[in-house]
Amino acid sequence: MQESANFHRNLKKDDFGKELHMATDIMTIDEVADYLRINKKTAYRLAADSKLPGFKVGGTWRFRRVDIEDWIEREASPKKDKKR
Repeated sequence: MQESANFHRNLKKDDFGKELHMATDIMTIDEVADYLRINKKTAYRLAADSKLPGFKVGGTWRFRRVDIEDWIEREASPKKDKKR
């Protein structure tokens, strides 16, 4: 248990200080829906429309946590060309 408890504290960082994530940071559609606090059907629709970054493995959706976090940052940042 000690190893898993220290997992996130021992992550390596890239040249910009951002933590590098392991392949174990893969989320299912249920986990992504819970994480984003959206309905599972909404998560499916966003993924199928390529609006949510994910990939399919054997017909089921998978998502890298870092990609979801980056997507949140992009979606939350103000749009420069946004018309009022």
